[in-house]
This record gives sequence, C-alpha cells and structure tokens, in this order.
Amino acid sequence: MWSPDGTKIAFSSLRGNAFNIWIMNPDGTGAENLTKCPSGQNNFEPYWTPDSSSILFRSHRDGNGEIYIMNRDGSNVRNLTKSGDYEADPSVSTSGSGIVFYRGADIYRMNIDGSNPVNLTNSGEFEGAPTW
Repeated sequence: MWSPDGTKIAFSSLRGNAFNIWIMNPDGTGAENLTKCPSGQNNFEPYWTPDSSSILFRSHRDGNGEIYIMNRDGSNVRNLTKSGDYEADPSVSTSGSGIVFYRGADIYRMNIDGSNPVNLTNSGEFEGAPTW
C-alpha cells in the first residue's frame, strides 16, 4: 500500500518463517523489515494513517489476530484492540481519527488510539473487509 505522501510502500512479506510488515521506496530500493517478529508471530494488512506517520496492521504476536499501530519507522508498536478476539482489515478514516475493522463476524469502529470500540453491525451474519 502506498503511503499517502507517496514516499513509501508498505507490504507484508514471508521471508524466513514469519510474515512481517516491510516498507520500501517506490522504486523497490531500501526495503526495511519494521516488525521483525519470529516464526508464528505473523503480521499482515498494513494500512497507513492519512498523514503517513503511522501504520496499522494485524498481528498474531499475542497469540491471536489483533489490530496494532506503529510509527512509520517501526517504533512504538501498540496493541489497539486487546480483546483476545480475532480482528482484521483495519482501515483509517480520512481525518485520521477513527478506525474500522472486523472482529469475529461484525464490523467495529473505534478511535485511532483504540478507545471506544463500537459494534456497528451485530447482525449474526459474517461481515468483513470494511473500508473507510
């Protein structure tokens, strides 16, 4: 995924025994592993914040898929969901203040800091891949 400022591409790659979040320059040079997780702690679905300062992603580093955020250089990694449920497909609002994602079978919205998660669908059917 291209950063909104057009200077980097974020992607998930299996190199060695784990998927990690990488960034690179638009010409393919300067690839850098940001998450550096060992086997079994896979990281997927990078999604830039609108100001290109941070990257949201799904990680299994705590034993289940939860939503994390980190600075664009890989520092300050934080678990935003901490629910213990399976969560995926994070997408950030254009203002950078909110995130949508799915948990279990429902679509949720929360603040960019992980606070105030709200179930938006709760239909009993599977809903996934939300985008803002």
